[in-house]
Amino acid sequence: MENLNISKTIDTLSLRREDWENDTLKKSNDVLYQLLDDCLNLFNEVKGNTKLVKALNADLKARGISYNSGASLATRIARAVFGKDCENRAYAYARVITVALEENDKNLNMHDFITAQGGIEEIRRKTPDGKSSKDVREARQELATEEFETSKAIALHIKVNNSKREHNDAAEHNLFVAIMREEDDGNYSMVYETSTESVINTALAEAGKVLEKQTNTKPVANTPKPTVGNVRPIEPKFAANETAVNKYIDKTAAQAVASPS
Repeated sequence: MENLNISKTIDTLSLRREDWENDTLKKSNDVLYQLLDDCLNLFNEVKGNTKLVKALNADLKARGISYNSGASLATRIARAVFGKDCENRAYAYARVITVALEENDKNLNMHDFITAQGGIEEIRRKTPDGKSSKDVREARQELATEEFETSKAIALHIKVNNSKREHNDAAEHNLFVAIMREEDDGNYSMVYETSTESVINTALAEAGKVLEKQTNTKPVANTPKPTVGNVRPIEPKFAANETAVNKYIDKTAAQAVASPS
């Protein structure tokens, strides 16, 4: 084994992998996508037909396949077709059928649809609004980055002894992650910092998740009332941020000037 040529061995294995992807895997996926296309057609046949729904439920029971009473029709069909030993995969396939149905295209070809969506796993991971977990994570990172570039600081002018931060020259921001320790006297000490992109992105995604909730649900109950003319009292509104609140105030004030009580 001392004479093993790693590069040549990997080249050989990579060629075999390419053959597998282009032949065995492709053929397998083609068969699977056609099977899912047939499952989609079966769904359309059974949907709304109480007699066929009862027959499907009876078939599941006869096969010894249990299901939740609230399970969707797509899930029941997938579990019946793929069997009780493929429960997790059946849920993924049911998700594909459900997403395909949302296209509302009678001529939809499941092979073309799944391929265009990036595969079954990508479809399974998408949220109801069509976004994948990656899309959601990146959006939260962007939200937090924009917020923290201009937001008010929790603490200012922290002096760090012998700081030798390694800045990421490719970064589009000056953010970094620090580990803080609360001392017995109530003060805080920074004990570690990093500009590693993956760590920063993880922290930004978590922060973006919190900001997302605040943006959608934060009540602005103490919004200043317009004082132009005789303005009717304004009920507290839910606003995305301070800019939205100000726009709301300006609009209400303008309406009050145009149509005094």
